[in-house]
Amino acid sequence: MCSGTALGRAVVADAGGRILTRASSLPVSVNGWHTLRMRTGRLAAGTYTVAIRAMDKAHNFQRGVTRIRLTVR
Repeated sequence: MCSGTALGRAVVADAGGRILTRASSLPVSVNGWHTLRMRTGRLAAGTYTVAIRAMDKAHNFQRGVTRIRLTVR
């Protein structure tokens, strides 16, 4: 079982892969659900890809990246 803290990071990109906005959390405990809020006011209506990763104290990002779709209306 893994314990400790990690930094959560979310990156929003357009269809071409250009980063539009990003947000990071404060260091949070691992193995639990946490909320990450970001401003999307600059995003035009459409669908975007959001990549969510975690970084440990040694500044290493996890290997697997969670990708979700964000729809702005």
